[in-house]
Amino acid sequence: MKILFVASEAVPFVKTGGLGDVVGELPKFLAKKNVEISIVLPKYKSINSNYVKNFEFLKYFYVDINQTKKHVGIFRYKKDNLTYYFIDNEEYFKRDKVYGYDDDYIRYGYFNVAIIRMIKELDLRFDIIHLHDWEAGMVAPLIKENNREIEQFKNTKIIMTIHNAAYQGLCDKDNLKNIFNISMDCYYNGQTRFKDALSYLKSGLIYADKITTVSKNHVKELQKGEFSYGLEKLLTYRKDDFIGILNGIDYDIYNPKKDNLIIKNYEKYDSFRLENKEYLQKRFNLEINKDIPLFVMVTRLTFQKGIELVLKNIDYLISKNTQLIILGNGEQQYEQELERYRAKYPNNIGIFIGYNDELAHKIYAGGDMFLMPSLFEPCGVGQLIALRYGTVPLVRNCGGLKDTVINYSADNKTGVGFVFNDYDEYGLKYAINVGLEHFSHPVIWRRIVKNAMNIDYSWYSSASKYYDLYKQLLGHYK
Repeated sequence: MKILFVASEAVPFVKTGGLGDVVGELPKFLAKKNVEISIVLPKYKSINSNYVKNFEFLKYFYVDINQTKKHVGIFRYKKDNLTYYFIDNEEYFKRDKVYGYDDDYIRYGYFNVAIIRMIKELDLRFDIIHLHDWEAGMVAPLIKENNREIEQFKNTKIIMTIHNAAYQGLCDKDNLKNIFNISMDCYYNGQTRFKDALSYLKSGLIYADKITTVSKNHVKELQKGEFSYGLEKLLTYRKDDFIGILNGIDYDIYNPKKDNLIIKNYEKYDSFRLENKEYLQKRFNLEINKDIPLFVMVTRLTFQKGIELVLKNIDYLISKNTQLIILGNGEQQYEQELERYRAKYPNNIGIFIGYNDELAHKIYAGGDMFLMPSLFEPCGVGQLIALRYGTVPLVRNCGGLKDTVINYSADNKTGVGFVFNDYDEYGLKYAINVGLEHFSHPVIWRRIVKNAMNIDYSWYSSASKYYDLYKQLLGHYK
């Protein structure tokens, strides 16, 4: 079975969010099932030179974009039984950021066109091409409309995974012809049209043989119109081909027993864990005291992640004699507000604006409670890592957070975190109070931490579900 993953990011080469984790980690577990996995990515400027120096140049050619010939360089890199292909074009990918440019629709349109040509030029064969989010969406109509009779694509099946429906790749309809050379009939008949624009995401969903998203609950949300951004009718229409498979995390990378990025290794609940908390308190110049509840966040600072609710509760948090450490970057207004609060409460709040993987590991290992009050969260990775390290998640009841964080019940002593429903400052405040009440009882708290660390959200289970889906799609499912 040969599978090609198409995505805009994947660890360890590039990551801005959970998409990079999924595309980087899931293939490793599929490869253990004797699936031959390849991944194709843009060759970004930001990829670490230690990887780039080992890339193998294969060939170059040109594709037509907006009636202009654009260079395509193809590089290959092999690691851990996986094959990576990189699409090289300095005009589009030698930039300081991964996303956020006015011509992103051209950059990733080019990426999709170049992938189709790469498969032809290298005479590659894939049983399934697995597309991830809008940046990969136009591969599907390019195959189904323009290349179905080409030998390499005659029997190829397509899966489209929605990681975040908020980003849809909308652009002027004329790009269907100018970038992709696809007949405008496919716009006027509605197959690629959405909100009076060409939509890369909708196009992928229409032409895919199967659609997935990253939790079962998010399947329901998207069909109900919760954070589907107008796609609910399409996804309901395709409900028989639409399934939810939870993300996982790599338990070899995120392993408090062996993690060499944390201060002191530990397993289950033992006193060594507190040395990681002490390090954080020192690192951010906070009072060193194991009995002060330490709330932490590792997040993108965007509206989706509920940072507004956190900001509205900071004064209350500090009034309860707590500490708060946040690592993240994103919208400038949130960065500035956090800096203002750090200046106001220098003995209680630590802020790191940016992303630092080593520090992130230390925060997961040293916090008491992990804040994730998301407005919406298709799956979420942060809460899974927090559980692995015994940092108790405090989350909103939505998306994959609902599927993965079981609210603690004092009656039957089950549950791994604290869950609230209403997306407002009072909902979060309620959950904070519940968390603080349980933290004040050490025996109960140790039980909750043990529950959290005993739950299994490794990739093994999720990879098996994808493997079954691949077999079903290829007609040899048992």
